[in-house]
Amino acid sequence: MTSRPRSAAKTDVLIRIVSLYRSLLRLITPLAVSVILLTIAVIIYQNWSYLVTFHWQVNYASASLSFLLCIATWLFYGLNWGVMTRRLGSGLTLYESMRLYFVSSVATFIPGRVWYIASRIYLYDREGVKKAVTSLALIMEVVILVLSATTVFAIATLWSPLPQYVGNWSFLLLLIIPMIVVLAYPSFLTAVVNFFLTKLGRERISLDLCYKDTLGWLVLYALNWCVGGIVLYYLLNALWTVPSSCFPVILQGVCLSSVISQVFFLIPAGLGVREVTLVYLLSPTIPMPVAIVGSLLFRIWLMLGEATCLLLLSSRRKALTTQK
Repeated sequence: MTSRPRSAAKTDVLIRIVSLYRSLLRLITPLAVSVILLTIAVIIYQNWSYLVTFHWQVNYASASLSFLLCIATWLFYGLNWGVMTRRLGSGLTLYESMRLYFVSSVATFIPGRVWYIASRIYLYDREGVKKAVTSLALIMEVVILVLSATTVFAIATLWSPLPQYVGNWSFLLLLIIPMIVVLAYPSFLTAVVNFFLTKLGRERISLDLCYKDTLGWLVLYALNWCVGGIVLYYLLNALWTVPSSCFPVILQGVCLSSVISQVFFLIPAGLGVREVTLVYLLSPTIPMPVAIVGSLLFRIWLMLGEATCLLLLSSRRKALTTQK
């Protein structure tokens, strides 16, 4: 009696894992979305009287500046992705990488991050980029995003009013910064990447990266988080005059809510998770009505900004194709 080939056994395991994952999606996603939506509904209900009686202001200049910066933030994210993929050997132009970045981002609205990953790998594969390169870039992107967001959150603690609400222990976050500088070392990142590749049944790799590459990406993404904080700051100023002293906590809210929404990958695009996190983080320093409405508008801003970038890049490609 012959034993089955090891490759066939691995394939069976992967099929079972995918089947289990789909079952979990069907079971957990509706429940998770319901809980998040219910939480938002409860927050609005509890503060309804405050919302309707609050003295609102509408600053169109501030709102316009916020939206323009939102578009710039998304373009910067796409540029960072393009720089990273080119360094990892995609061979595509920055423009083409940015376009594929926004096209694949549409899949984030499908429950389960796996569809977003699959769509990006598929699109890059159509352009002749090896799946291993795209998979590697995706893992690097998540790691750098989390490390840079944590760094910015920790630095903002120096000026944030949050410690007086949550206790002085928050200053311990500053100890994270030197840890992140160490974690950004290429050998560590290689170990992280190989861990995920091993779990996916892929071959281990060796990254041809230097410390300058990873630190450069860390700085670029950190700058992007800062611009994202400015986007929310001016958006909130379109509703109410927000003191500049509140900017550090706004910046922390953008970083923390984005990272948490990444963790809740079963929820399409993290809908509701970002908003709830922002409300609870901003409400100690900003009036609750402004925190609620501002967090909901921030979601709309992000969606419109991302869609605008996709239209801009797609229209440019169409124009280039017409010229040819």
